[in-house]
Parts: sequence; C-alpha cells; structure tokens
Amino acid sequence: MFFKKRSEFKKFCSWLDAILENPLPKNTKGICFNLYKEGMPNFYGVQFIATGTFNLKDDEWACDSILSSEENIYYLLNRNGQHAVEKEINGLIESYLKKGKFALALKNCDGIGFGFVDGDLTIVYTHEGYDNQKEKKNSSLDNDTMNDTSGWDAIEKEFLRVYPAQINPKHYGTLIKWRFGGNDPLDGISIYDGGSYWHFVSFGLTEMYNKECDDKEISGYGYELTFKLKKDNYADEEAELKNVCRILQSIARLVCVNGERFLPNEYIYTGQTTGIDAQRKSELTGFIIINDPSVETLETPNGKVTFLELIGMTDAELKTLSTKTSVATIYNKLGSDITDYNRKSIVY
Repeated sequence: MFFKKRSEFKKFCSWLDAILENPLPKNTKGICFNLYKEGMPNFYGVQFIATGTFNLKDDEWACDSILSSEENIYYLLNRNGQHAVEKEINGLIESYLKKGKFALALKNCDGIGFGFVDGDLTIVYTHEGYDNQKEKKNSSLDNDTMNDTSGWDAIEKEFLRVYPAQINPKHYGTLIKWRFGGNDPLDGISIYDGGSYWHFVSFGLTEMYNKECDDKEISGYGYELTFKLKKDNYADEEAELKNVCRILQSIARLVCVNGERFLPNEYIYTGQTTGIDAQRKSELTGFIIINDPSVETLETPNGKVTFLELIGMTDAELKTLSTKTSVATIYNKLGSDITDYNRKSIVY
C-alpha cells in the first residue's frame, strides 16, 4: 500500500507540474480540482481549474474559470466509491502543498478546493492573508440578490463570539445552489471546533443575502440548524463530518420541499433501524430538537434568527415521546446536548 500511494503521488506531481510549468494568470484567486465519474467502472477524472474569484461564503467561485486543464485529465482508479476518491484527492493535494515543485504558486492563491461537479465543495487551503470581507465586497456573482450578505455575516459573528479564534472554520458548501436548481437547500455548513466536539451550523434556512420574504420580523423560515458531534476515534472522521452535513441538508429539504416547520422540544422519528452515523452502527436513529444553548437568538437586518439543535436519540427513547413536555424531560435526563454515537439508550 505504501508503494502504491508513493507511486500515485509521483504521477499526480508529474501531471500538476506540467500544468504549472507555465505561470498562472495574474488574476488567479482560487484553484479548484473538479472530480468526475468516468464511463469505465472505478475510474475517476480530475480536472484543474484556476478561478478569478474565491469566496468561502459562495461556492460559485469554482465556476469562475479563467484557466482549465481541459482534456488534460488526471485519472484515478479507485474501487471504493466516491468518498474514497475524495479522501484520496484530498491527501494528494495536501501532499503537493507540502512537497510539490510549484506548491508556492498554489499557496499564493486565496484558496484551494475540490469536489465532484454535482456534489459538495471541500476547501483544503486558505491563504493566511485571505480577507473574506474584501472578497464579499468585490464579488460580482449574482449581484442582484447576493450583494448584501448581512444574514450570513450575523451568523458568523455570533459563532465567532462563541469561538473567538476560529475565523475560517471548516466549511462545506454546494457547487450548484438551491436557487439555481441544485439539490441542496443549504448554501453551506460550517463546523467549529468545540474542543471535545464539533459544532455544525447551517446557512440557508434564513435569508443570507437581501431581504425577500414579506414577513419583516422573521428571516426566512426563522431558524438555522445546529448539531454537536462528540469527537471520537472514528475510522474515518471526514466521512462522519460529511454525513452530518448530509443529515442537515436532508432535514432542510423537508422544510423547503415538504413545508415542515420545526420547533423546540419536538422530535424526529425516522423509523430506521440503522444508526444515523456514517457506518450505520450507532444505536441512535433519530433526533430531538432544542434551542441551541451555546448561541443566542439574533436580530438581523433580515429579521429574527434562532438556532435549533438536533440531538441524536435511540429508537427506544423516541418511542417514549409524544409531547413537548416529554421531549424536555428526556433532554434533561440525557444531561447533554452533544451527540455521542457510542452512548447507550437511557430508556429500555
């Protein structure tokens, strides 16, 4: 396995070196490695893209191509599926940034990401001098509806209050946004490091940009979703983080497509027999909903925003719930709002 990885990295370096032999355009702001499923089984393509913009708050930057490797595609053979491919390309990019011949040229960009063209974009590098506020002001993407990011800024400001050193938290965005016909209602999900847990927050159920809804008191649906996942010795931590993002997107889809409205002290009974974790081995199969105690309700220029936190629950626990009072009772009995995939049921 060691020799295979070393050989793969050597081939990746040769491909990327050939592209970077010629200087990148002077106006290059971002680098995106587009991933494709090729026609042959287990084969995946990687295309190099240089972009004229980079914006952590809007993954449309990845579509602002000013240079492309076009038909010069790097091919990966991987029999373990798309997630394994994402993990492999992540490792190759990170290794190149440490050891590659033209690593400095890449590091001079504001940011670097990768993703399948119909999936989420993962950011692997941001320049220490990257100024998201400047990028926001300079961005011309969808200017009529996105020239004001006050809703997004308000959420970031609140989480920066809780996690003051985390200016650029881990972030997963969508390549094709909901308003442009994409499948994911949330524009993005940020993950803050809470020490013993990861704290997720969604961006998209409230009005991120200009005020569009008629109700001036409430921003969008009035709330964003949060989730706290206990850190553990996961076989694949990245898979678990992305799995939580998929859960949040699925629940947001219930809101945007089915018209579901969630409130504190409600519960979500999925009826599934497998766990909510990526490995589907946890005893937790559904959720209760509470007001996230770590963050405060916001009064933004677009209206009020609250934060509804999901907490993983076992099937036995969920079957005892019927009222808001019962949800509040079991939450108090649980004694924590951090979801622990390995905990045992408190109800038998």
